[in-house]
Amino acid sequence: AIKQIFILTGTNYVDSLSSRTLNYDTAVRGINEICFKLWDIFVNAKINVVNILPRADRLKNNVVNELNRSIREMCRLHGLNFVDTESKNRLFSDSSGNRKQQFFNDGYFDDVHLNVNGISRLSKHLKYLAHIL
Repeated sequence: AIKQIFILTGTNYVDSLSSRTLNYDTAVRGINEICFKLWDIFVNAKINVVNILPRADRLKNNVVNELNRSIREMCRLHGLNFVDTESKNRLFSDSSGNRKQQFFNDGYFDDVHLNVNGISRLSKHLKYLAHIL
């Protein structure tokens, strides 16, 4: 039986929210639906929702931060675990909120994909969390 699920979701909403072609309620509702579908399939699993990772663009990071606040609140309301990689651990951003670019692919058109070092960093963190949550 699957005991825990870690889900990274919501990053595809950032550009639409930035351009105001989508509102936050619709984005959070979409994330909520994904979580509940997983919960329906894996009824005994603990659902862990990982925050949206930072972007290089400061304006988009404002959207990321606002969406992460909404996701955190959604998790709190529904008893899901919100995995925050940035507030304490600063896995992918510095104390000023600037993205640590060395963990992201250079040249990708969408500015979101982790490189090998980033994937390794995230997977080690999630593996650690899987043992303590």
